[in-house]
Amino acid sequence: MGILDIFKNNIETESILNNEITENLTENIFLGFRFGMSPKEANEHIKRLIAQNRIYTIEDKYVYDFYTLLGEKLQTVILLEYYEDKLYQLNLIFPLGIMSLESMYNELKDIYDIKYDKEGFSIKKYQMIGKESTMYEKGDLQIRLTQVLHVQITYENTKTAMEIAQRELDEMAKLSDSTLSDI
Repeated sequence: MGILDIFKNNIETESILNNEITENLTENIFLGFRFGMSPKEANEHIKRLIAQNRIYTIEDKYVYDFYTLLGEKLQTVILLEYYEDKLYQLNLIFPLGIMSLESMYNELKDIYDIKYDKEGFSIKKYQMIGKESTMYEKGDLQIRLTQVLHVQITYENTKTAMEIAQRELDEMAKLSDSTLSDI
């Protein structure tokens, strides 16, 4: 049985591979979340996902059941990040213990490499604290798959992330200027 046969036998994995990326990559980043959603819109969307039994809560955390190629269920925590009351980052935190960190990373990398190569994303491998990581980029969407303390997938609006980084650099420069003037 080839890898594509395994995909076809796993409904969750197949839905990940067949999830269409729209022309406007700020639409439908994962489970229907969209960059730019307000916290209120995201909370309403979460309520709909819970009502549809697509996600659920454990200890005040939103959880999605992610299935590996071999059918292993991973209870994946969803974390949302906002900037100026707009969703700009969605994180999926994968649990430790069911699979080794490296095995989980490699399995997710296989799924995402197929999906995002098919969608025309650039795929880059890099090292993060001595561990392989993968970045998928297209337009204003960047997806990072990392394995440091846990395996994590981060969907991020690149334009907003760059704006945040620039703001932080500007604030650091102001602090540095004021510190120098105090000397």
